[in-house]
Amino acid sequence: MATILIVEDDLPVGQLYTKFLTYTGANVFHTSTCEQTLTYLTNGQPPDVIILDMTLPDGNGISILHHLRSHPQFNKTEVVMITGNEDYYRYKQELGVEHFFYKPVSLPMLAECVQQLLTERDQLLWA
Repeated sequence: MATILIVEDDLPVGQLYTKFLTYTGANVFHTSTCEQTLTYLTNGQPPDVIILDMTLPDGNGISILHHLRSHPQFNKTEVVMITGNEDYYRYKQELGVEHFFYKPVSLPMLAECVQQLLTERDQLLWA
C-alpha cells in the first residue's frame, strides 16, 4: 500500500487534505513542522508522495527538500509543492520538483495529481 505524507502547518487544511487523499487508497500521514517531518522521515519508511507546504512555523520546505535530495532512500519519493508564496516557484526546478500548486489548492486536482503519481509508481514497480 502506498504512503502519502502531508506537510501542512494549517491544521484544518492538513486534516482536509488527509481526509480527501485517504480516498486514493493510500496510508496518509500528516505533519505540521519541519521538525516533525524530519523525525517522520528519519524514523519511518520513505513515503511514496509528499504534499509539501513550503511555509512552516519552524522553517520552510526547502530544508525538507534538501534532506530528501541528500538521502538516497528518498530517490523515488515524489514531491508536490504547495504554497501561497510565488517566490517558491523558482525553487521548483532547482530542487527537482515537477508538481507545484498555489494555494488555495483544488482538492480534485490535487487528488488527481497524487493518483497519477501513485499509478505511475505502481507501473514502474511492475514493469
